[in-house]
Amino acid sequence: VTDIFPKVSLNFAGGVSLDLRPQDYLIQQNPINGAAVWCIGFLKIKGQGTTILGGISI
Repeated sequence: VTDIFPKVSLNFAGGVSLDLRPQDYLIQQNPINGAAVWCIGFLKIKGQGTTILGGISI
């Protein structure tokens, strides 16, 4: 998956960045007609109280 999808960088105030690898932000789903399906997903982390993009999207 790392050869197909890019790293994602979330940039915050103060020059702080959070770099995510594809395996950090993609969720593999069931194949469709034999093709791999990947969904962009940011999930709530238990005990954190915050969610980025709220659950699974796209």
